[in-house]
Amino acid sequence: MANSLTLSMDYDGIIKLDHFNFNRVVSERKFLPILFYELGCEDPCKIIRKYEEAARILHTENPELLLAKLSLFETVNVYRVHYLKISSVPVIKLLRSVGGAKEVEDYNGPYDAQAMIDCFKRLSPPFPAIINSTDDANKFIQHKTVIVGVFPELSGKDYVNFIVAAEKLKWDYDFCVTLDAKHLPLGESPVSGRVVRMFIPFDDGFVDTQDFNVDAIVRFVKERSTPLITDCGHHPQQLIDYILADKKNDKVMLFINASCKGADKYHLMYSEVAKKYRGQGLIFMVCDFQASQTLSKYFGHLASTHPLIVVKNARGGDYMRRTIEADELDTWVNDYKAGKIARFGISERTPVEYNELVKVVVANTYWGIVMESEENVLLGLYRPEFGNCCSKFHSVLIEVAKHFKDKNDDDIIIAKLDVSVNDVLSENRYDVRIKKDRPTFCLIPSDGGYMSTYSPDDFTAQVIIDYINNCRYNPSKERRTSTEEGMVSSSSSSSSSSSSSSSSSSHMDSSSAEDVDYVDRPAQGMISSSTSRMDSSSAEDVDYVPAHELNSSDDEKNRIDRS
Repeated sequence: MANSLTLSMDYDGIIKLDHFNFNRVVSERKFLPILFYELGCEDPCKIIRKYEEAARILHTENPELLLAKLSLFETVNVYRVHYLKISSVPVIKLLRSVGGAKEVEDYNGPYDAQAMIDCFKRLSPPFPAIINSTDDANKFIQHKTVIVGVFPELSGKDYVNFIVAAEKLKWDYDFCVTLDAKHLPLGESPVSGRVVRMFIPFDDGFVDTQDFNVDAIVRFVKERSTPLITDCGHHPQQLIDYILADKKNDKVMLFINASCKGADKYHLMYSEVAKKYRGQGLIFMVCDFQASQTLSKYFGHLASTHPLIVVKNARGGDYMRRTIEADELDTWVNDYKAGKIARFGISERTPVEYNELVKVVVANTYWGIVMESEENVLLGLYRPEFGNCCSKFHSVLIEVAKHFKDKNDDDIIIAKLDVSVNDVLSENRYDVRIKKDRPTFCLIPSDGGYMSTYSPDDFTAQVIIDYINNCRYNPSKERRTSTEEGMVSSSSSSSSSSSSSSSSSSHMDSSSAEDVDYVDRPAQGMISSSTSRMDSSSAEDVDYVPAHELNSSDDEKNRIDRS
């Protein structure tokens, strides 16, 4: 078998499947990840590249764990799209042998190469991994969260329920089983009969349950896999980074220094709040500004206002109460859960004069100037640290504004916003992401249609003018209807306007329709709950802190990049 597989491998160590060898290879493997793709298919998440990188590493480190790929470009392979329920490419599917039958499921893990490798290792048979010795235990349990089922035999209702729970949680946790608890670390702690023991890198090192109901096991793992309160000054940095990377739960953080008056009362009241809301989608953390550098990077500029409580919403929003009293902690968290707390953000001072050719937009004025405008709006997003590119950005916007002013075109507003000191688009309300090294341009059409974004490697005034003319709302001209080509439809069409649009597009070196990203924009005056991080429908429901109140330029450097 090994020789036959080797012959069909490419240079990445990936088995190249085709119409002739697909059934044979699949039948020979108990576990096989397969990448389905088409030549030239769009791959914004770099799935193909990451998959190939993972394959190269595995081919060296663990050659028995093989990865495969199948091109759907070939007509003879297309029928597998329906058989394997493939709706888009690229996509990774896992083929597993379960009870003698082949099962197919989507890969729902992360797309980082090393994270892929960890997932494939964890899910490869046997799953869950079997601990038969102390060496096995030391291999699987290495200062991380691992759930081990201890059973007298690998059968029975309790064992089946454990396997079902493991299947539900397999993308996020490591599972093992053993027939002898003496193989496990902390073996001096007696284990009687069947038990689920979860090893955790904090507190006492492990926690047990003997409730083998599937839902009870799932709830036990989710609730007890993190501490009641994570102390950022004492718990391992690895745990803190893991919690901050969690995208499913809101992080509640109490910032308080040990020298704070009444610190013991704060910790006592905070513990009661954590117990009350445990298992309700909240993870509780406590941070000493003086002891933890990691969390201080997020809110270090507010150190002078402690005790401070902050919630980092799973959707990305920040909610905050400065100089809070210990007795107010429970009420504030309860109000947050009820959606009564305004989102926290930073805004520059509102400009006094708005008559400039290029309007300066800040967080406080963003909604009124941009989203509720009756004109088309070109909004340029930038950071001062872009350097020379930033200088060019400002001059180009002025030139663009003069162009439309000279043409007496009053249906376009040219504006700019510094995202480093304004928390508006940096919250990804419409999935708009400014590039790390260059400005991003957004065109918000006056008809409430698609908002487009454009981040060219190089740009001139003419390029931006053409971009505006292609994407703005103009009822007198045809608007292309294909969302794949990134244009917005309208009810009228004419061949003359089509050629005009095509000619205009030719001036844009890299701004063809395929290079412009379009994002749904809510109707004017409303916020879409599916795209906004704000729990309220009011654009004013934001607690903005003036950017000029930041303590120093050093504090500003320590602020995390919110975009």
